[in-house]
Amino acid sequence: MVQTLQMFRKLKAADPGYPIQMVFGDIGHSNAQNPSWQWRPINAQAYRFLAAHVLGKTSLAPRAQASSFQTECAGTAHPAPTTGAWGSLATGTVELASTTAATTTSAAPNPADGAASDPIANSGCLHEDANTTDPGAAYYTFANPKATHLLGLPTLSLAYALTGQDATVAFKLWDEAPDGSKTLVTRGEYRLSTAAGDKAAGNLNTYLYGNDWVFPAGDKIVLQVTQNDAPYLRPDNEPSSIAWSKVTLNLPTRG
Repeated sequence: MVQTLQMFRKLKAADPGYPIQMVFGDIGHSNAQNPSWQWRPINAQAYRFLAAHVLGKTSLAPRAQASSFQTECAGTAHPAPTTGAWGSLATGTVELASTTAATTTSAAPNPADGAASDPIANSGCLHEDANTTDPGAAYYTFANPKATHLLGLPTLSLAYALTGQDATVAFKLWDEAPDGSKTLVTRGEYRLSTAAGDKAAGNLNTYLYGNDWVFPAGDKIVLQVTQNDAPYLRPDNEPSSIAWSKVTLNLPTRG
């Protein structure tokens, strides 16, 4: 993503009139969640771009704007994409914070949640029922009294104290329905390594992958922090444990 944005900036700097069309959606990796009704307009935009800049049919050039397609697992709402200037797609931020202390370890098993959220073995939206949990994870649950429209990459800051020299940390952001079932919204990971320059204690600051997702009013926003996300992530060879003392999650939002 970063390299793509850098390429577009270079093109724009070389030719300020260069029309840039950027489309964002869960459309490229193994468990892409966008249905066919979203693929069609995305492919149509790609065709118009190629027709204009490869075939010379300039009248077909798409508008110079960014478009974000909302992930919609039920496949019935068909929400229109959010379009406009790149910097204007997200219009606000929701900050969620917790000072609940928790501890995770690399040795904790996680067979059920790991299998259910594996994007290779599963396809489409990833779900877990109310009984599927990660017994070794730290879960942070936030109330959501009104609908929250996530649009972009969440930022995450966690105060930690590492026992050991190296640790793989995985994050999953869930939309939990009133019946306790969960749908995976986005995820991320970070490797803590004192040999690579990380401190044994401090603040871990990172991004999650991001999404265009609406948390319905009444659903809960749940952050899972774990040291075992196999088979999606390879378990760390070195034993470790991490004490967490403060979590701040910032969600870029629309509306």
